[in-house]
Amino acid sequence: MTIEYFYKHDINRPLNPAVSVTDNNAQTVRVEIEEYVFTDEILNGLYNVMNDVRNRKYDHCGIWISGYYGSGKSHFLKYLNFCLTKQHRDQALERMIESVKDEFDPLLNPKSKLEPTLADFMDLADWIKKAEIDTILFNIGDKIGNNTDNKTTFAKALWEEFNGLRGFNKFNISLAQYLEKPLKEKGKYDEFKEAIAEDGFDWEKDAESLAITELDYVMEKAAQVADFSIDVMRPKIAKDSLDATPERLSEELKRYVEFKGDNYRLIFFIDEVSQFIGSRQQLLLQLQQIVTTIAKDCNKKVWVGCTAQQDLSEVLDTCSITSTSDQYGKILGRFQTRVPLQGTNTEYITQKRILEKNEDGLSELGKFYDANRPAIESQFNLPTGYRKYASKNDFINFYPFVPYQFQLIMNVFDAFVKLAYIDTESKGNERSVLKITHKTAQIHRNEQIGSLISFDMLYTTMFEAGLKNEGQKAIRNANSVIVSYEDKAFGQRVVNLLFMLCNISDNNKLLFPATLDNIVTLMMTEVDQNKLELKERIVKALNYLEKSSIVRTQRRDGKAEVYCFLSEEESEVNQLINSQSPNNNAISDSLKGILGKYITFNNKVTFNGSTFNLGISINDRYIIGGPNAPLLVEFRTEAASQPNIEAFILQNEPKKLVYYIVEEYKSNSKLRNDFFWYCKVQVYLNAYASNSSDQRSKTNDVFRARAAELLKESIYPEFCKLLDTCPVISGNSRLDDSILASKKGNERYKVALEQHYVGVYPMAVYVVNEVVPKDYSSLRSSILRPIQSGEYGPLNPLTRPEQEIEDYLNRCASEKVLGDVVDNFNKPPYGWSEIATTYFVNELVRRQKRAYSYKGNPHLQKSFIAENILKDRNSFTITSSNQISPILVQDFTIAWREIFNEYSKDFPTDSLELFNYCHDDDANSNLRKIVAEYPKIVADLRLHHVDSLSNKLESTVHKVQNDWLSERDPQVFFQRIVSEKEVGKAMMDRCKNIIQFARGPQMNAFSEFYNYADSNKENFAFIKDDEGKQLVTDLQQIFTETDPINDLPKYKKRVEVLKVKLAQIKNELEEKIRTSYAETLDELASYAASVGVSFDKTQYQSSIDAKCSTTNLYALQSHANTDEFRKNCLAWINARIPSKPTTDTQPDNGVPPSKPKPKKIAYLSPKDLCKARRITEISEIESYISAIREKLTLELNQNDEIIVS
Repeated sequence: MTIEYFYKHDINRPLNPAVSVTDNNAQTVRVEIEEYVFTDEILNGLYNVMNDVRNRKYDHCGIWISGYYGSGKSHFLKYLNFCLTKQHRDQALERMIESVKDEFDPLLNPKSKLEPTLADFMDLADWIKKAEIDTILFNIGDKIGNNTDNKTTFAKALWEEFNGLRGFNKFNISLAQYLEKPLKEKGKYDEFKEAIAEDGFDWEKDAESLAITELDYVMEKAAQVADFSIDVMRPKIAKDSLDATPERLSEELKRYVEFKGDNYRLIFFIDEVSQFIGSRQQLLLQLQQIVTTIAKDCNKKVWVGCTAQQDLSEVLDTCSITSTSDQYGKILGRFQTRVPLQGTNTEYITQKRILEKNEDGLSELGKFYDANRPAIESQFNLPTGYRKYASKNDFINFYPFVPYQFQLIMNVFDAFVKLAYIDTESKGNERSVLKITHKTAQIHRNEQIGSLISFDMLYTTMFEAGLKNEGQKAIRNANSVIVSYEDKAFGQRVVNLLFMLCNISDNNKLLFPATLDNIVTLMMTEVDQNKLELKERIVKALNYLEKSSIVRTQRRDGKAEVYCFLSEEESEVNQLINSQSPNNNAISDSLKGILGKYITFNNKVTFNGSTFNLGISINDRYIIGGPNAPLLVEFRTEAASQPNIEAFILQNEPKKLVYYIVEEYKSNSKLRNDFFWYCKVQVYLNAYASNSSDQRSKTNDVFRARAAELLKESIYPEFCKLLDTCPVISGNSRLDDSILASKKGNERYKVALEQHYVGVYPMAVYVVNEVVPKDYSSLRSSILRPIQSGEYGPLNPLTRPEQEIEDYLNRCASEKVLGDVVDNFNKPPYGWSEIATTYFVNELVRRQKRAYSYKGNPHLQKSFIAENILKDRNSFTITSSNQISPILVQDFTIAWREIFNEYSKDFPTDSLELFNYCHDDDANSNLRKIVAEYPKIVADLRLHHVDSLSNKLESTVHKVQNDWLSERDPQVFFQRIVSEKEVGKAMMDRCKNIIQFARGPQMNAFSEFYNYADSNKENFAFIKDDEGKQLVTDLQQIFTETDPINDLPKYKKRVEVLKVKLAQIKNELEEKIRTSYAETLDELASYAASVGVSFDKTQYQSSIDAKCSTTNLYALQSHANTDEFRKNCLAWINARIPSKPTTDTQPDNGVPPSKPKPKKIAYLSPKDLCKARRITEISEIESYISAIREKLTLELNQNDEIIVS
């Protein structure tokens, strides 16, 4: 018996999973009612909506039905409509109640999630059958299209559909409102349509065209059947000018339902609302306003139900209405009846609509299961989370499909949508699964019982004709290749399966990877399939596809190999990659990245303070440094000319350390193949990546990522193992495995390099101790340190390094620069650092076996040597040392003690150390202190006018600097100090007194007396007595003083006496100023009173005090003249004489006095009175005086006062 006869429903019947709310074809309606699959979720939703409409318990009348695309919300809406409309309600309600009775009544089925009971459903059905219910069902997008007016869109759509319910046209609201409705109210509407029909028109069909092209005709017909004033109506209808606002719509609905009974309901069902609204906030707000208004006006008899792909809160977010706004809460409150359809029962719905079995099917499949149960239970080895047959009922319900296929095909749908292989509408939802299951079942309906539908069979029915361009492109290459395969049909099945399985999401690939075992399970077509034979056929096909660059294998985390499907683009790139031939440079570059990640490569290495350049190579190609570096490291994966490791060791360079990976790498074929493919990818990317198209660049990125993944998961770990276990060769010997032990990575490399260093530089151990400096700072300190008594005596002979250097210098035919010595002892077998070699050379200098010269200058300060010996080592020549007589050293020490009075100090007995101490030591040398400190004292003395002492101190500085410090030869320096001992003693004694004067109070006192004499040069002219004059003369000798130290008391006494005399003179001059101003102010006050002007003498006191404050006696003398002050004050008084006398000055006779006259003053200069004239006789004198008297008399007659100044 074939499978076709097991199905309860005809498998060949048409089945449209995509329900259209406007498709009311009788056959369609019958199938949609009879085959509607109920679930707890659907039944709860149907009951809640119809019960809320019945009870009107909410404040508002909005219904929101949400569910993602393909979740069945349109079918739900349509079935809800069937339950409410008189034409279909009996059949629809009966099916619903039967479903509750059979499966979902919570009183009979404890597992049921149904909230209402069977009795609740029956009670609701009774009310519906008694109630008067009108429904209007339409798709808002189909009705409106893109022509939207955000203010009236929904109101206009509802009004037009409402007009259709009333039998009016649905395209022109004004025509319905102003013509059709009045005709109906007058009882003339049918007569009007008959009149139209008499002329051959059908108003139901032709109303729209007639209203547009023959409106005058329509109006005349209306006027004929009813008493209409068409002049008023016509322009409104022509313009369709009625403003369809929510308020006017609500008013129209109110008038329609107000005379209906309490059991009347009018329900608008609007499909795909959220998709239509999108992000247009005004449309959502208008819909909210409509629901609000009709709930208030229509006594909850009118309802608005909407379907949407989004939850209402998600629509609010899309429309940028935040949860904190008032609108957010209002809109949610308008749609209190909500039905969320999750669509989580896809398998159940598919079983009910397509796979449900008839009685024969139940019987035969039950028997088959019992007979083949072991095979059925053992055949399907599936990843965790994917179901196989769990029971006999499971087998019967799903057969000929397997449960896992529904979950996996939804994964494929979702992935193909994301990859743009198929349309968005085909994603993994109820609608798509129904469609593919139905089509596949139809194709394989003639199979015999025991046959299975394999997963690959789902491909041909759904995707072969439904792939978009991207999908076709992705499989095109595989399809063209498999045509040439010997078993073409089977090969095509493998291609189809891999195309689906290898393109699911990365997360799903982790759960259901395309391993060979999984592929075998998915391609089973019989319950008792021979899996071994099937596996062999699949492997053969996979190998063909892999060689043809259609698929590739990949191993992850040590698990089974996973097959990956290559797109057409990827296949082309894979072929290009396989055609590459990496050369030694490309292989070395890739190895460098791998090895360098595990082992840190540096171009230098430091051992025992010595830093060596490293040359690092891979298979003879240097990646760091070069072959001339003192130490070499090589990583070898390929055999050279030597046949084995023993031969290689014999021919290896002594300075080369080799990681010998040749034999281990050769035996690991998988690593070699993986690594060679990785190198091919890198060569390809370097050659082609920069000039690729956008699509090719994306594909290149895929292979780049795959190569990186292979490197991470396989190549790198394997190379790390080789590096940790391979033989390591140092020079001409192999390092003992016990030395490297279990060390890995950098630690193993470090130990191997240290062992190699010891072999190349055996003498390096002699400079490894605590005494040898490790850095420049320590070397500098060792050079500057003083030589201790007996430090280099017979008990401390030359050290081994010192002896090696001394022997080397003795063997040299000429003097050597320090740089040459350092370079020589940096080579094998020494390996000494620059610092170590320099330290031991300096030790020979301290022992006075050797000496330095710098650019020909043999006389060097120790500090100079310390600062420059490494910076400019090639300018330092190592010479033989000259000895200084111990007697000269002793004589110098005595002379030095006497000159500088340093009898208590201990001086070095070593001539070089003594020279450094007395001549070069910046911290202790007296000579250095004189040069450093005395110039400051010289400047201070000059600042305080003690030039005679500053000159003497300055001459000492010149002597020390030019005669003593300038001498760099220790022997000559010692001799000069000895010969100039007495001169030096006298010079230092004199300096001691000067410094004591400068640092004590005497210098400041001298400076004070000097400044006093200088600042009072003019004031001294006022001293007239003989004693004072002599004191002034004696004090002014300070300007040329040559012995200020001894003469300071004399100057102190002279200054004290002169201060008293000048103070007395100053007091006399101040008194004269105050007296003169007092007399003048009294006169001015008297005059001011006489002319009626207020004058305050006290206001000038501060000015008088200021004139007395100066210390310059000449200025005080001039301040006693008040003429200018008197003149200015008189002018001030005269300017303020009042024009009218005050009442206080009125005489008794009542005659007002005249205005006081200001005092007139003439200011004359002597040259105005007496001109220059030559007088030779006495009579001429009288004549000259007479002329002056006449001028004065004339001025006095004209003025009150004359001032000659």
